[in-house]
This record gives sequence, structure tokens and C-alpha cells, in this order.
Amino acid sequence: MSVAVNNAPSLSVGIVLLHRFTLLPFAAFVDCLRLAADEGDRSRPLRAQWVFMTPHGEPVASSCGAVISACQPFQPPARFDYLVVIGGVQEDKAALEAATSAYLREADHAGIPLVGLCTGVFALIQAGLMKGRRCCVSWYHYHEMAKRFPTAEPVADKLFIDDGDRITCAGGPPLRIWRRF
Repeated sequence: MSVAVNNAPSLSVGIVLLHRFTLLPFAAFVDCLRLAADEGDRSRPLRAQWVFMTPHGEPVASSCGAVISACQPFQPPARFDYLVVIGGVQEDKAALEAATSAYLREADHAGIPLVGLCTGVFALIQAGLMKGRRCCVSWYHYHEMAKRFPTAEPVADKLFIDDGDRITCAGGPPLRIWRRF
């Protein structure tokens, strides 16, 4: 558990928040990251840093109405060790925003591992980044995913699936990231 040379955090995580993202997966992931990044529970980003992002840096409302306003516009993917997509409510079947889809493909092209939390995996599928891969999905969304994306390989009996440069998690924080500490 060492801090990178010159005291820069050794892990950088970009967090893409989709419209009406689910608050519990977001809070669980960010709080675990916050605790792992520090010593002594002082909320210092000693070992990791993270950025909340939306296409243009605009605030984004969660599914319960809580708003995250500390968002930045999409940053160059190479800046991050992981890019985490936290999905939203699936009630409106609108396509993924073109700018978000393009950004996820850019990150894939740059070799950045992509993480789909909760329905964030739907965004990875819509961006064409889950072909031939199993993906973890909540039992609640299993049938919807199978119907909307017949070529997807949804798995609902696991907490997460680690497929190398793709990690999907039905709702809580994926564990592989914490192994770096």
C-alpha cells in the first residue's frame, strides 16, 4: 500500500453518471473508494483520485432526486486507470446519449478498463462494448436486458463479473479495484 512517487495518487477513476443514476451503487462505490484512498478516515485522496463526469459537466439528478453538481465535462480517457459508468432508471428506453456512447468507445480504444455498475452495463452494451462478454445484471433487470439486447449474455446469480478490461456489477462496488491497495 504505497503512494505513488511524488505523492500523487496511484489510482485515478473517472465516474460517468448517467441520467437518473441509481444512488446506492454510486454512494457505495464512491465511499469505498474514499475509504481505500486514505489513512485514518479523513477523506484525503492519498492513494486514489476520482472525477464525476457528464458530457458537458452539467449537474445530474439521481433516481431519487439527489443532484450531483460537482461534475466535470468528459476528460481524456487516458487520464484514468478505470472508467466507471453508473446507470440510471431504465423506464424510458431512450438510446444512450451520442456523446456518452462516443466517449465510452474512445475509452475502450485507449485500453481503459470499463466498469458498469447497476444499469451502467446497459450503456456499455448500447455503445457496442460488450460483444461476446458475459455481464452481471440484477435479477430485477435480467429479463429486460435479455429482451432489449438478445445478443447480451446476462448473469444474475453473481455479485460481479470480472472479464479483464470489463467489470460489471449488479449494484454494489466491484471488488477487483480494491486489490490495488
